[in-house]
Amino acid sequence: MKLETADGRSIEEKLEPEKVRSLDSDWMVSFDGVGAPRARRFEKLYPWNESPDESLRYFSGTGGYKKTIDLNKEEGEEIWLDLGSVEVIAAVLVNGKEIEVEWKPPFLTEITDALKSGTNELEIRVANLWGNRFIGDEQYPDDIGFSPSNGLLSQLPKWFVEDKPRPQQGRKTFTTNRYYGKDDPLRPSGLLGPVSLITRSKHTDPRLEQVARDLFVFSRNPEFLSYGWHRKAPYSKEIVKKPDKKKAKHAEPANEPAEEHAKPKKKGASPVKPAPVAKPAPEGKHELRRWAVGKHQESTGSYVRTFVNSKQNKLVTLRSADGKEFNIFHRSLTPEDLAYLESIQAETKQ
Repeated sequence: MKLETADGRSIEEKLEPEKVRSLDSDWMVSFDGVGAPRARRFEKLYPWNESPDESLRYFSGTGGYKKTIDLNKEEGEEIWLDLGSVEVIAAVLVNGKEIEVEWKPPFLTEITDALKSGTNELEIRVANLWGNRFIGDEQYPDDIGFSPSNGLLSQLPKWFVEDKPRPQQGRKTFTTNRYYGKDDPLRPSGLLGPVSLITRSKHTDPRLEQVARDLFVFSRNPEFLSYGWHRKAPYSKEIVKKPDKKKAKHAEPANEPAEEHAKPKKKGASPVKPAPVAKPAPEGKHELRRWAVGKHQESTGSYVRTFVNSKQNKLVTLRSADGKEFNIFHRSLTPEDLAYLESIQAETKQ
């Protein structure tokens, strides 16, 4: 490798090839979590969701991959562990000591100082997402009582309230909403690899070493710009920021009259649409469910305005016959009232 410095000097050293050792086979894996499958040996790495064993295919939790490796450490060398692909997050332990938690590519960790010459114990603890377990539960009849129309739970099941064993022992989770169906695709899970131990020689010149080390890390994940990196490199390209969908959703329409944009605006002030003039709404009942006490609140009134609160929830202000105003969530309005708001082209105040 040859490096030209800013002052015109040239630094050159021979770049030794990396030594790569595959660790793809012979892992002992134990599991921890709801409905955890039995421990087993992985002769080769594969995703949990592709296992013929249902207890592993639908498992959500943590899998601990363990194996021993023998090596000889030499002065002037760095040893790195490349996990390849991980679904979804992994903790790297060497000889019982946690070195790093990896949550994005490249799943690459330097483990030089944690290793010793001779036999070393390597452990990779991988955790996946809950989705596969939910899909696994849907393979059994529903014993929770989800609504067929919207998948919500209207009341707690009797066996739960009376603290009795659940009818479907195959189901491991309990939620108030059905998030997945039985035929939804399973997500890849576990340590997918390829896993390798990489030894690279260090350069004596610190400037050459920094560049060589950076290039090595980049080479393990060519798509690094999509995920970020551990520090800003002087030769990295600018990353194009993705548009903020939340801001775009509440942005002003692009087809406003030109004179509106020609008006001078106060510095730092954000444009606010005026609330529409209050118009009487058709009589109707708007039910608000208070989940904590199980009671309903009924209310009638005339439409005043719609607005969005700090949590980005859309609400409607109504005025009762005695002149008092109260707010109702937009989602709680009847279809007739929603049609009415649309018919008068109700605007939303930010």
